[in-house]
Amino acid sequence: MVPSFREFLEWLLKQPPGHDDDHWAQYYTHCAVCDTSYNFILKLDEYTFGEVNYVLSKLKLDKSKIYLPKLQRTRAGITDFDVTCKYFHNLTTDMILRLYERYKVDFEMYNYKIDKYLPCAKRKN
Repeated sequence: MVPSFREFLEWLLKQPPGHDDDHWAQYYTHCAVCDTSYNFILKLDEYTFGEVNYVLSKLKLDKSKIYLPKLQRTRAGITDFDVTCKYFHNLTTDMILRLYERYKVDFEMYNYKIDKYLPCAKRKN
């Protein structure tokens, strides 16, 4: 039997965070984002050519010679907010808040705002 997204989160939120599988562990616990000195950081969830063109100009690269294919959604890693909201629609506000608390560092590190996700909840409790 494959659990629903809600059933998985009900289980996950009962588990201590320190014992998470890498697939659902807090991202900051297994990445080296803070160990690298970056010149530019782009958030591509809301991809705009302006940001990419700015970086290319700062790097003195000729954008006409660079192939930038349109970003495509991946089969398993869709980041579109509407899809996320559809999954969150089956959660309560309390579950979303507990999920936020568990992944708070990740939310802050990548500038995601919990207020954007709370209206997606189907029920308040």
